[in-house]
Amino acid sequence: MKKLTHEEVELGTVTALLERAAHRRIPRLLRIKKAVDDGKRLSDYQINFLGKVFADSQRAIPYFDHHPELQDAFTRVVSHYNHITDQAIKNEELHLKAKTPPIEL
Repeated sequence: MKKLTHEEVELGTVTALLERAAHRRIPRLLRIKKAVDDGKRLSDYQINFLGKVFADSQRAIPYFDHHPELQDAFTRVVSHYNHITDQAIKNEELHLKAKTPPIEL
């Protein structure tokens, strides 16, 4: 059995990352983005998913550093992630304000 070179291993890893992003991560991120843009709050399940996306993104940085042609796609995923988390915080703040009764003096 032939031993794979470092370049072959890296290419396989990058290919797997891109396939996962295209078929699982990005479609789900876009559904979550639409939900928070519609004012919905994140579920615990969605928050856990976003944590996994963030952790995966951190681990993938070295691969995208070696493949600048993929950096645009990586940047878009991170941009969606940032938008989702910013909007989710705003939605939570609005929800808390609506639930908090005014202080009576």
